[in-house]
Amino acid sequence: MAKLSVKVATDKLIKALEDRLVQMTSDYEKQPGILDKYQKEKDKWIKECIHYILANGKSNCTPEYVNTLSTNLLSVNCGFYINKSDFRPEPICPKTMSDFEFNEAVQNINNAINILKLTDEPFVSASTYSAATKYL
Repeated sequence: MAKLSVKVATDKLIKALEDRLVQMTSDYEKQPGILDKYQKEKDKWIKECIHYILANGKSNCTPEYVNTLSTNLLSVNCGFYINKSDFRPEPICPKTMSDFEFNEAVQNINNAINILKLTDEPFVSASTYSAATKYL
């Protein structure tokens, strides 16, 4: 059985990591706008749920908690059970990176790029490429 040796050009791997770093930074900077858009959609969906419940679900109310407030008011939390088929699906929160995740990924990619730039080898081994692919 023949042994297969796969080698990737060091320059190509460095370029791919730098491109990924630029793309990751761009995606990270767009997160606030994406999350704002999601929150607006979520708020709109909640309002639609409330309007639907007020119009159709009064008889389906199941009181879950009642609290007497110091202002002589009652706080009543109710559960309304509606068929999902009667309503559009809830908006799904997009995947985002926390500050910690972003900073750690940037640091790891920069470290990998710096190490690859120090080598005088024209190719990296398959194991080195495999370790770097988790960032690509």
